[in-house]
Amino acid sequence: MDARLVTGEIAQILSKIKWIRYLRFSCDSIPQIAAIHKTAELLGKYGVKPYRMLIYLLVTSDLANAEYRVEQLKTLKGISIYAQAERNETMGIMPSKLQNDFALRYVYSGKFRSQTWTEYAKERGLITQ
Repeated sequence: MDARLVTGEIAQILSKIKWIRYLRFSCDSIPQIAAIHKTAELLGKYGVKPYRMLIYLLVTSDLANAEYRVEQLKTLKGISIYAQAERNETMGIMPSKLQNDFALRYVYSGKFRSQTWTEYAKERGLITQ
């Protein structure tokens, strides 16, 4: 769903959905962060905890951007993030090893909850800075 379209009325309707484990939203760019926080706040008014939200996160070649989005999203305690490295074979876009490491090993493993990407990558020798 698009978090930018969630109003109080929609949040109330979504709060009544019990048959689905997660309410799914995406965060592919920085401007979407504010909308996700607003949606979490609206849902919270109707008893929906952040752990019921699943955020799809697009991991482009700009890993600093992805890291920033993860850091902003994890302020919503308990939120689930599913990262996907950008891939579009018809346009010749293939994920790099770092994009895959970010998505599969850093986010998917849950390491994002206790470390920043920079800390994680330095610890594993993925980056040297």
